[in-house]
Amino acid sequence: MPYQEITMPYHANCQDSQPRWQKRSLVALLLPLILLPTPSLYATTPADTLYSVHIPPGSLGNSLSHFAAQTGTALSFDPNLTNGLTAPLLNGSFTAHQGLVQLLTGSHLQLSQRTDGSYTLVKMTKKMTNKGVVVLSPLTVAGNHGYSGNEPLRFDSTTIKGKDIEKFGVIHPVDIFKTTPGVLSGEARSSGSLDVNIRGLQGQGRVLTTVDGASNQTALYRGYQGVSNRSFIDPDFIGRVDINKGPTGKGGMGAIGGTVEIKTIEASDILLDGQKVGLRLKGSLLSNHSNPDDYQRNDWPSPSKTSLFDAKNRTGSIVFAMAEPSYELLFGVSQRKRGNYHSGKHGPGAKERGMPGYLCESDPQDCRIPQFSEQMAGYSLYAMGDAVPNTSEDSQSLLGKGKIRFGDGHEISAIVSHYQNLYGESYVPDMANLSQTFMILEQGPLTRLNMNRHSLNYKWEPASNPWINLDIGVWQTRVNDRPRTANNTLGDKKFMRTVGVNLSNTSLFELSMQDIELNYGASFIRERTGPSAGQWEYAVNREGERKEGRFFLSGNYMLADRLTLMGGWDFKSYQIEDYSPARPNSSWLLQLTSGKVNNKRDHAHGYWVGTKLELNHETALHAKYSYAPRFPSMVEGIRGYMMSVDDHIKPEISKNIEVGLTSRFPNIIAQNDSFDIKMSYFDNRVKDYISRAWMDDYWSMYISNIKEAKFAGLELASVYHSDHFDARLSMNYYTKVKFCTENDGCAARSLPSDYATNHIPPKYAVSLDLTQRFLNDNVSVNARVSHYGQRSVPAGKPGRGSSPLLAPIIWRPATVADISLTTRINKHVEFEFGVDNVFDKYYIQPLSLGYIPSPGRTFRAGITTYF
Repeated sequence: MPYQEITMPYHANCQDSQPRWQKRSLVALLLPLILLPTPSLYATTPADTLYSVHIPPGSLGNSLSHFAAQTGTALSFDPNLTNGLTAPLLNGSFTAHQGLVQLLTGSHLQLSQRTDGSYTLVKMTKKMTNKGVVVLSPLTVAGNHGYSGNEPLRFDSTTIKGKDIEKFGVIHPVDIFKTTPGVLSGEARSSGSLDVNIRGLQGQGRVLTTVDGASNQTALYRGYQGVSNRSFIDPDFIGRVDINKGPTGKGGMGAIGGTVEIKTIEASDILLDGQKVGLRLKGSLLSNHSNPDDYQRNDWPSPSKTSLFDAKNRTGSIVFAMAEPSYELLFGVSQRKRGNYHSGKHGPGAKERGMPGYLCESDPQDCRIPQFSEQMAGYSLYAMGDAVPNTSEDSQSLLGKGKIRFGDGHEISAIVSHYQNLYGESYVPDMANLSQTFMILEQGPLTRLNMNRHSLNYKWEPASNPWINLDIGVWQTRVNDRPRTANNTLGDKKFMRTVGVNLSNTSLFELSMQDIELNYGASFIRERTGPSAGQWEYAVNREGERKEGRFFLSGNYMLADRLTLMGGWDFKSYQIEDYSPARPNSSWLLQLTSGKVNNKRDHAHGYWVGTKLELNHETALHAKYSYAPRFPSMVEGIRGYMMSVDDHIKPEISKNIEVGLTSRFPNIIAQNDSFDIKMSYFDNRVKDYISRAWMDDYWSMYISNIKEAKFAGLELASVYHSDHFDARLSMNYYTKVKFCTENDGCAARSLPSDYATNHIPPKYAVSLDLTQRFLNDNVSVNARVSHYGQRSVPAGKPGRGSSPLLAPIIWRPATVADISLTTRINKHVEFEFGVDNVFDKYYIQPLSLGYIPSPGRTFRAGITTYF
């Protein structure tokens, strides 16, 4: 991205308001990490100075960044205020005040000037018209200086910017979340997809992932090991990622774990200053992979790695953008091609390929296996440094976006996206049968997936009416995939069609002399899945349709100057129709009393309440309670192979409590630095948790409710920022993970055969991200260290005999380090060089569905050019 937000001088209202002991403690904590910062980048300039500027139309936040950089204006604002807003063309000579006012035209935002000459933004309400603007303390500073600025940490959400993603590059999408506490992705090294886990909740719609407002998930059956809920997006097209934890995000209360909202790049991310038409070319080369064109070769002996510069393992994209005051256009194409990666050479892996010690050599059928036997061949069967079969990827992506603006705040936008991937599928049941007596480590035929996403959106935000901020969206996602594995199982081609409609409006007004904001609307979604050929050729899988509708109302009310109350309510209903053929005489399914499948429908309501108490301009206390239902997903409500469902299944009810603190400490070591910290405690109890279990009577899996599941823990996020140095420290620790049944009560272990067996997060995780900038911030050196512990709780005993139908993956604690160097030659050319897994560690990523090692040391060299 050609420009970034930066932090300007922070202006505290009271220089001596911070106790000395707090300053000394923070200095002692941060001093070993901090290099000497430089003086302020900008000083406040005379108010009547004229500046000649040319800023093209685009997002409001970026336009403000350009203006601050070109004029040296000290400006601060909450980034949430500008999300989704646009600014007109600004061309000519203006004072700082005139230019900012012009950019804010039609935005419902008011410019406020402090006594020191700096500016901030606040929302415009009727109260402002009558009584004037209330000046807020500074939050975020905008400017164009080539690196990400320091935004204040928000209590209930986290934003990952495109530049933060690019800083270390992305070979596997899971790496996006390395510095976000409480957020992981399951099955991290397969298919180039995301399967997000937030605070221990994962899959079946508990976490909703969207791309530009459209659902971007498909459930892929993984045999006895469960279901992978995959989301696909090319990292080169990611503009930002907004993560909301808990059930109160924009995705609705059905996503009781949280939401991940991915926004694709905009024209403003591509165009240079003053440009109306621009082009971005981006490419990178990768080491530590085998030849992607020779995947059919049996992986024994292991093929050699290709050279970094032979261009066989690579990523690349071309994006064209055009912007005018009345419209924007963007077109992009991207490819990612890499062969099977090689595992690390240092750690508890096998020194050479071999069989695990617990396999019986004489009479395997009579072998009795300990629950968690150590493999004599190593941590897993894959030898250290060898190529890991079925981990290749060959994807192509297309992205087209257009916007039209007209009248008083009207905007129509359309997005078309296509994603195609031919990838290796590490299907765990092919690696072991129920008796654990044989293994398949060969390369299999590649899986093919096609995804098409379309959306049409209308927004209306008239400049003179704070009651209207209307947003209407219609979207659809079409997925076709054909899983193929080393044993050629699950070879049927299936489809997934999802259609959605979203309608919302935000109104700002005054109640009892205080500001209030209300957001209300409705949404509807329809999902359908089945065989693409009209019938199943292999094992019968899920086939049916699911519908869900929702009405919602939420708002916040400033009860006093420093006390804000928040809350929301929603009503929702759902219906599932199972199209699977009724088989009343089948021993694999529960007997059906009526000879046909009983369809399901239900309705429920949820609510949440919260409060924010500002102790001073820097520190605030937060508390929130939510009561949120989640209806059964397609996987939980429709029968599948060896799978039956309780006809009277109930919705899950999440009862979540969260309390915490956010604080900013300015001028700790230098005049322009700051330290932000966010601490929180959450306690989430999911009543009627939907679980899978084995039923001996019918030799089948059975999906039904258990009494409760409990997740509780602590999270910490902190950021130190100075003019040329950043340090981010993230930590999380689970104090409680329990599953409760009517017969056995609550136990700190996962349940046998349940999908959640491999959704258990690490007991603790720590991440440290350091950035040092040199040469007028044109050179950036970055280092990241991530450490995670063992599973929060052990797995339950096998569901039948001595063989678990869902094998728990017991990873070991590991520490992984990454480094990168970014150099900007000029505004047109940037070079990147990075090393992932610097010490070549052999480790298995948490939440994996199999003992599949992660990539070893990988070098990456890239270039980004703007024209």
